[in-house]
Amino acid sequence: MTNQVPRRVLVIEDDPDYRNLLQRFLKKAFPDAGVHLYEPETKGRPDAGFDWSRFDVLLLDYRLGENENGLDWLREFKTKGNKFPATILLTAAGSEEVAVGALRFGAHDYLKKQNLNAKRLAESVADAFNVRAQEESISRSLTINASRFSKSYFYGQFDLALEESEKGEDRALILIKVDSHDSLQKTLGVLATDELARFLANVGTEFFKVGRYSPRATRFTDSSIAFLVGGYEGKAKLEGLIAKLTERIDKSPPLIKNSPVPITVSIGVALIQSKERGVPGLLEQAEKAAVAAATQEGNSYVIASAAAAKKTKPVAVERGDVFDAKSAMRENRIQAMFCPITAVSGESAVLGFEEFFEVKPRFIALSGESVLAEPILTELADSTLSRLADRWKIRECVGRLLSGDIPADKLPGFFIGLDETSYNDVNLARWIGELIRYYGTKKAFGELVLAVKPDVLMSSIKPIVALMQHLKSKHAFRFALDSVEDPALCKVCFSSFPFDLVALSPELVQKLIKSGPEIEELGKLAAVKGDALMLARGIEDANGLHAVISAGIDLVQGDFVAPEQEEIETVSGIETVHLGE
Repeated sequence: MTNQVPRRVLVIEDDPDYRNLLQRFLKKAFPDAGVHLYEPETKGRPDAGFDWSRFDVLLLDYRLGENENGLDWLREFKTKGNKFPATILLTAAGSEEVAVGALRFGAHDYLKKQNLNAKRLAESVADAFNVRAQEESISRSLTINASRFSKSYFYGQFDLALEESEKGEDRALILIKVDSHDSLQKTLGVLATDELARFLANVGTEFFKVGRYSPRATRFTDSSIAFLVGGYEGKAKLEGLIAKLTERIDKSPPLIKNSPVPITVSIGVALIQSKERGVPGLLEQAEKAAVAAATQEGNSYVIASAAAAKKTKPVAVERGDVFDAKSAMRENRIQAMFCPITAVSGESAVLGFEEFFEVKPRFIALSGESVLAEPILTELADSTLSRLADRWKIRECVGRLLSGDIPADKLPGFFIGLDETSYNDVNLARWIGELIRYYGTKKAFGELVLAVKPDVLMSSIKPIVALMQHLKSKHAFRFALDSVEDPALCKVCFSSFPFDLVALSPELVQKLIKSGPEIEELGKLAAVKGDALMLARGIEDANGLHAVISAGIDLVQGDFVAPEQEEIETVSGIETVHLGE
């Protein structure tokens, strides 16, 4: 990529003399660039309507006068803006260096004023601008693909499809199911059958032509891919397209380990003609059509008739406050959200992870709304659903670690909190062993950290410790003691099992932020935990981050440090659910 130069640079600095110095440096390095000076001492905090997108690069001072903080500004405005400039943080103090390094979502670079000169500033600005330009180019190229496979985006598109259908436009839901999926899984393994599903998603998307038919796809179940398509100019034309799709799959089967794997598919189609049936009715209709297609030999399809559609009663719309978790699990309307855990001490290098994420599943409502799964599962108190959700998290992470898309030395770590039901599940160890054998590997999973709360551990200490010891010795799993605030109870837990991490309870983290490093409970925990690392969640601002770092915390988490994300950039998603015993 040819390096370019910024056209507009914004400087926010409270010292007038230093502000003018920066302007001279910038004009010398980039004579054609417009340098805009913002005076925080007179203008105060920018209002909500401030247009950050006008600037390519932002030079932002850390200290912006009394009670004003550059990191707080960055946090507030970057998350709201669609296009925030590449940011370089400036500071005259050295104490913020560790804190700034932890802000992965924030500044592109961090410069100390005492070490700054014209050359260093020009290099940093040019690098920030070019890295941002490259990121935007990659983002544009991935936009179609990202929306194509997002569950929330897919279900959110139903409303638009329903509205368009009532205007007489052609819209259809297409469900493609792999025949004999269970047999293929036993023969090829889980990872290979996941590849079959991705093959269908990619082939279908390419076949329906992104520009013409606007296909949207998502993983519907272990063995099926769902598409929303439009603009096909009548049922006959749609039928011809699907027939050609089956021919394409027959003539060019997927490659697994460079060898073709012949498969057949059954395709069910529901024509979207009105809002009467709603999303659940359309999904049901497409599923029934796919089941009917499966009774035929070879690749086959069935387009459900309009008459059949009218026989089914409309189903109530699912809302976030009235959520059908069982249907969401069955239909795989669940996706992982990844909450970055950031290292802020040298001791955390013992983990060996370049990146570390807590995995939190979200249910996808039929409206496309993303709903955090944990509160719903807690409210339902359904042990079966909780167990399946935990297995889904483990399965998701194992699949990502073994997807083959990341070099072995770049594998992320995953922090997975398990429900009490899972720790008391006598089949969990066997299921994990079978899962790993499905993937055909003897790999040790040191990248997986399973978390247990002290009260859960103490309620069934013998079987849970036995389970943890088995997973640690057999598969090199690591373990965290989660939501800790009682040093005495923590001591009992550590006497029973050597935990790798201690995750402080939200209440203890807030006490630490308010009281500082002298908090009594923290000192007692430090004496008990030995070599285990400490994690503080819920960091909301720069003061909280500074407090926990000063107290010797090793790992931090929170939207201020790094916001949760739908995808890990270098890992292909494994959207699947393994429900076996």
